[in-house]
Amino acid sequence: MTLRFDFHGKKVLLTGATGDVGKALVRGFLDSGAKLVATGRSSEKLRLIRGPEAMLKKISCDFENFTEVKAMLQEAIAWL
Repeated sequence: MTLRFDFHGKKVLLTGATGDVGKALVRGFLDSGAKLVATGRSSEKLRLIRGPEAMLKKISCDFENFTEVKAMLQEAIAWL
């Protein structure tokens, strides 16, 4: 069964984007028209995620570090 969702005009902040499930969600959201901020701990793995620059922003962030989380949220809000 294939589910179709329309996220055109929607903004998404996705954590854990570098894992297997996260990568699938990135593709699904982009294919559905969302403007997406993808986050993960590994900047190297984030670089491997592909998508149109106008629709995808990648930000490395360790959620155990409050300073990084705050900076990531500020950057994500400004971009979205």
